[in-house]
Amino acid sequence: MIGDQGTGKTTFGYKLADVMGWPSPCKVEIAAVNQAIQLFGSNSAIEGTTRFNKSYLLEYLRRATIAHEEGLPGIWLVILDEWNRAPAKIKAPLHGCLDGTRQLTIPTEEGSRTIVVPPNVVLVATANIGGEFVGTHQLDPADMDRFYPVRMESMPEDFEVGMLVDKTGILESQALKIVRVARMLRQAAGRHLIGYAPSFRRVEATGLLVRHGVEIRAAIIDGLFGYYEGGRSENGEPSEPNSEFGKAYEALTSKIISVKEMKVAETAN
Repeated sequence: MIGDQGTGKTTFGYKLADVMGWPSPCKVEIAAVNQAIQLFGSNSAIEGTTRFNKSYLLEYLRRATIAHEEGLPGIWLVILDEWNRAPAKIKAPLHGCLDGTRQLTIPTEEGSRTIVVPPNVVLVATANIGGEFVGTHQLDPADMDRFYPVRMESMPEDFEVGMLVDKTGILESQALKIVRVARMLRQAAGRHLIGYAPSFRRVEATGLLVRHGVEIRAAIIDGLFGYYEGGRSENGEPSEPNSEFGKAYEALTSKIISVKEMKVAETAN
């Protein structure tokens, strides 16, 4: 699954499993893995002997295998999160389970083990692709041959507003203002007027500020504009017009709605 940050790539797998009544997915934080063996487990010394301790991924595959052998329904999802943040040497051991053989060969102190991934296991990877994402690696042909690309687009405005209301409990009128500001900043970033586009995570954080009593204008400045560099005055306006913050503020106020005029339409309960 390919898309900008905050488009719900990882969340999609969990939501799909919940709706379909499948087991909860196994998310592998592949970007946090330093050695390939960590994907499968670790060796430890116990009472003078070395034993291989299985990772959650291997345990998840074991449970999926039992479910398949017993004829139980359902799909077991493995989410390889931030796939393109891992170097090739970390991803290479997983290539076997992503092709027709569906096998994993795991080196351990007790010798190599081969595991066949059952057909009820589906592997999904997520990726943020683009030069603006620091720490990512280019997908090589071996990666591309093993996945079907699904592009996750941004949420429609009304859906994003509903999500924000559900997650934070703020008023719909408040959520609408936050979402519209975020969408304008995304449009400005898409036209390369500014370098950062706030994701739904930032939108949710802004909504939580409002939910906890922060005035909506201050919440928007802190929540959505917080990562833009540049000085600002006491009332939150830019003191450096040519800074990233100044450009973001200008893109917002000149295109759609004045932040100065934003007021809470109703009092939050």
